[in-house]
Amino acid sequence: MQKLNIQEVPNNFIEVPVFADEYIFGGNSKIQGDVLRADGDWRSRLAFENQYNNGVESMSCTVYGTLSAIEILLTEKFDFSTDYSERFTSTLAGTTKSGNSPHKVGETIRGRGLVSETQLPFSMEITRWEEYFAPIPSQLSREGQKWLKQWSFGHDWVITRDTRKEEKIELLTDALKFSPVGVSVYGWADEKGVYVKAGNDNHWCLLVAGDKDYWYVLDSYAPYLKRLAKNYDFGFAKRYSIERRKSNCLETLLEKFK
Repeated sequence: MQKLNIQEVPNNFIEVPVFADEYIFGGNSKIQGDVLRADGDWRSRLAFENQYNNGVESMSCTVYGTLSAIEILLTEKFDFSTDYSERFTSTLAGTTKSGNSPHKVGETIRGRGLVSETQLPFSMEITRWEEYFAPIPSQLSREGQKWLKQWSFGHDWVITRDTRKEEKIELLTDALKFSPVGVSVYGWADEKGVYVKAGNDNHWCLLVAGDKDYWYVLDSYAPYLKRLAKNYDFGFAKRYSIERRKSNCLETLLEKFK
């Protein structure tokens, strides 16, 4: 029997019930989106970030995956390159030492917006959990609201626990044409350079490509680009969308005189 190389990561993905009124890709979703990558391959757009720095484990895999998807989509659709603050979203979403759910993270972004990494960085000065999750200053909260005036963010489920295994590859392949896809995984079990599922889902990362043999995911732990078996049984998956809001000339003018 082939012995697996087990690389344990913290349990930072929280599974939550999927309710009937939540958007489902290919079902009740109102998020249309555009086909942006017919081949479903986003690997040319990747940037790597680690959720563990300076001895601090942020437990924020759901945030890192979601923000990476947004940053990739902004570059692809609008040629707008940026780096958003995971600390900001992790704190506002109420991330705990047990992690968070990707749905709660998505809804937090829809309601609270985003700020740049430079405004609230994961800097070398952050050496304790309490420092990473310090309360968000009101000024930064207002900056997040400004983001919401510029951008409209959406997300829908591609896969839930009830999805039949034989449907998953087709759904994921289709969803990848619209955006990178957040996926829940077991972190991590390596079998000769290919990651396989060796336990319950405990981690969230970003599916960025697939071919006839493998899936490829962007992770928030090194090695950042991982190759997974094509029959990998993802438990949950989310598609993302980003649109530029139509400018309101009156609002813009009022902002200048505040």
